[in-house]
Amino acid sequence: MVDSIANKLKQTELQLMQQEKFAGIGHLAAGIAHEINNPLGFVLSNFETLSNYAKVYKMIIDEYRELKDSLSEINSAKLQEKLSQINHLEEENNLDFITEDLDELISDSCEGLDRISKIVTSLRLFSRIDQHNDFEEYDINEGIANTLIIARNEIKYHAEVEENFKEIPNIRAFSSQINQVLLNIIVNAAHAIKYKNSDEFGTITINTYADDHYVYCEIIDTGIGISKENLHSIFNPFFTTKPEGEGTGLGLSICYDIIVNKHGGELLVDSTEGVGTKFTMKLPIKQK
Repeated sequence: MVDSIANKLKQTELQLMQQEKFAGIGHLAAGIAHEINNPLGFVLSNFETLSNYAKVYKMIIDEYRELKDSLSEINSAKLQEKLSQINHLEEENNLDFITEDLDELISDSCEGLDRISKIVTSLRLFSRIDQHNDFEEYDINEGIANTLIIARNEIKYHAEVEENFKEIPNIRAFSSQINQVLLNIIVNAAHAIKYKNSDEFGTITINTYADDHYVYCEIIDTGIGISKENLHSIFNPFFTTKPEGEGTGLGLSICYDIIVNKHGGELLVDSTEGVGTKFTMKLPIKQK
């Protein structure tokens, strides 16, 4: 009987974790779609303009070629007439502006494509869909950088990010799981700043450093903070201070399980209501 109840509880826990994961993926996909759509929009717009410019160039080049072929056959009066037509065509289509604008359009388009490439690469590295079920080399600075690209849509309207990354060693970890923890805490920080309803932009400060045995990641926000009576409960399953319908209360409990139980580290929190919150991840460099 006890074993049956334990199995059901374990199954329920796994289902809830899976639901939380799917909810996170949906939330993530929406942000990614938004982030990709921005650079893609101006790339498509620029290339439409480039296409129109190319048509104008083709018209003018065709006229120049016709002039070149005709020079040996026409008299001076006809030559002047033809040149006048070409000059009029250049002025009518603003050829000088097109020539100057082409470089900028191409540069902007290359930047947009580069942003799309970085977003897709970050998503692949963030999810690590090719990862085997085993510890692997993990660079937490790179993990944070990729996570910030993924979470950009959640952050950019409410906060700016200050990155203070020290040179630290790689650790042995489940990469996608640590990235999941980073995403959860960073998005929570952005939401805490949003819920503060301040007229000023908030700040999310991320520090990394290491000692002989551990690497550390501090994520500090200037959000609403956590009250003293709630501080001891935030890692409990189903506990949430978010508005109804915006949180399941499983995010931080899953983060705690990943850091403490699966990686043998520590997940610490320090908060002052109305001032902000600091989460500290402490992860062993080597796994037993």
